[in-house]
Amino acid sequence: MTDKEIDELVGLTKKDLARNELKARKNNLLLTDAQVDLLTLNGIDPGKCGSVSELIYMINKRIEGSDEDEYPDLENLAAVLDERRYYEEINK
Repeated sequence: MTDKEIDELVGLTKKDLARNELKARKNNLLLTDAQVDLLTLNGIDPGKCGSVSELIYMINKRIEGSDEDEYPDLENLAAVLDERRYYEEINK
């Protein structure tokens, strides 16, 4: 199979793959473009956070006090970041 045929079957384009690739940001946080867009859309500037823990805190502050299931994407992102934080910072 060619790369194009595989991409068609999977439904991902190179643009989609690039958007979901982890990239080191100015503050050395590893985030995808999609994650940065989600955070920005919800009023969180990841560039102001010095660590993954601080970013998780900011996400949780945004979610706190909101209606249940109002921010499912942010809740999922916080869980993903918390798991990554565990393996990168804590479990050494």
